[in-house]
Amino acid sequence: MLAGNQVMIASGCGIISVPIEHQQTFRNMLIAFYESGKADELRLLLCENCIDGMDFEKAHPNQNPI
Repeated sequence: MLAGNQVMIASGCGIISVPIEHQQTFRNMLIAFYESGKADELRLLLCENCIDGMDFEKAHPNQNPI
C-alpha cells in the first residue's frame, strides 16, 4: 500500500487507509480480485471507506462511472 499511497499523494488523490473494521472485508475482496480480475466491489469499498483526503460525489444516474 505504501507504493500506492505514494502515487496517490503525488497525484493529489489522498491516501488509502483501511479502517480496522473493514480490514477483513478488504482482504477477502482483494483475494477475490486477484482470483477473478473483477475490481468493482473492491473499488467501491475503497472509494466509500478507505480513501482519506478526497471527497467523492455520488454519480448522477446519467453519468458514466469511472
